[in-house]
Amino acid sequence: MAKLERAAGRVLFAPVIFRLALRLDQVTWSEFTTSASEAVFVLRAAQRLFGLDAVFCWFDTWLEAEAAGAELKRDHLGRVLTAQPPEAMRPVEATLSAAPIAHAVEIVRRLRDEAVPVVGMLTAPKTLRARLPGADPEHLRALGVGLARAYCEAGAGALALVQEEESQDLTDLSEAAAMFNLAEYYATPVMLFARHALSAAGCAVAERLTNGLFITPTQVGAAITPVSDAPQPAAWLALSRWEVPPETLPEDVRAWAHALQPA
Repeated sequence: MAKLERAAGRVLFAPVIFRLALRLDQVTWSEFTTSASEAVFVLRAAQRLFGLDAVFCWFDTWLEAEAAGAELKRDHLGRVLTAQPPEAMRPVEATLSAAPIAHAVEIVRRLRDEAVPVVGMLTAPKTLRARLPGADPEHLRALGVGLARAYCEAGAGALALVQEEESQDLTDLSEAAAMFNLAEYYATPVMLFARHALSAAGCAVAERLTNGLFITPTQVGAAITPVSDAPQPAAWLALSRWEVPPETLPEDVRAWAHALQPA
């Protein structure tokens, strides 16, 4: 079970290759989300094709909401077209054992013995509240902790907390304190992806909580270099600023990897 950690002499290459992997293998969202064997094959193929130093098991901020009972209409690559929140929340344990959460955790379990770490994905509190309006905050906190524990026990080498709603100061991350504590207990690093730029205060929060493992459209933590930019001094992990668009050409991804190699 590999953990995400600094490597001597090089920057780790870990862009979020998720729907791009589906497109390259001509696998639909339905096929990916109903067969763990298919999902593992697709993600493993992308890892080998691009020489990835980490594999993301999932990258979709409707993960928990769908497992909680939200009705979603998606396109063939899983992009959400319409969404209807559940009329009533399922119990936390029922949500954790429902698709697609159970599927994402199973992907982690099946990839845990690979040479590179597998990353479990969670939705950040403000985004989760937007996906499940009216849900009890304590229920959502318990769901986040339960999902983090499931990933860690399945063998995740890192966690990715994904914030799609705007949260400049990241005050909502106080609701994820127990999740960060649990990740620390399992010695599992937590990355933060934010869809919108942070304030100075938000950057300080992100830097402290993730030990520099955060990225936004315009900002990065001390440990991160964006894959499409020149390597940053002292950075040890190259990430995409969000999921790599599925329309991206494979040669562009390979060019990012090549640019990270020492001269």
